[in-house]
Amino acid sequence: MCSLSRSRLTSAGTVLGRIRKAVIPARLVRAISHLDKDETSYQNQVLEMSRVLDSFTFCELSNDYDFYAGSILAAFVGQAMWSSGWEEGWTCIRTEEEGVQQQIEALGKIVSERPLNRLVDHKLRVMVDAHKQCCKDDRTFTEFYTEMVQELCYKRTNKRT
Repeated sequence: MCSLSRSRLTSAGTVLGRIRKAVIPARLVRAISHLDKDETSYQNQVLEMSRVLDSFTFCELSNDYDFYAGSILAAFVGQAMWSSGWEEGWTCIRTEEEGVQQQIEALGKIVSERPLNRLVDHKLRVMVDAHKQCCKDDRTFTEFYTEMVQELCYKRTNKRT
């Protein structure tokens, strides 16, 4: 039986808050209406559009009472996996088929094996930054997010009974 500690739940809320702040851009309209022609600008526009879509998605998920923090975190993990794990065969379909635990383990492997310096790694960088800022003990990236998902899902299961 898992006990849902107040400090761990607060940590989960803080991480989700940091994820939400990172994906909601300050200037949504500017991102959509600003069209430059060079390649770097197109890459930045794709990245910014991804943030715009994330902001709408996560705001809707968190405002809709049918969704809970565990599903929001699982969706973000899946998107990070799809973006950063495509070289390892993580397609959209595979991401949907595999569980969030396998995705977290694969993301942890990516974090330990290569630098996160690509534009597509922005979601994984948000997760790494949140782990560094919110994890107050010596848990690894994988342990931190695995325990968070387990506790958030445990909270949801107990709410229903």
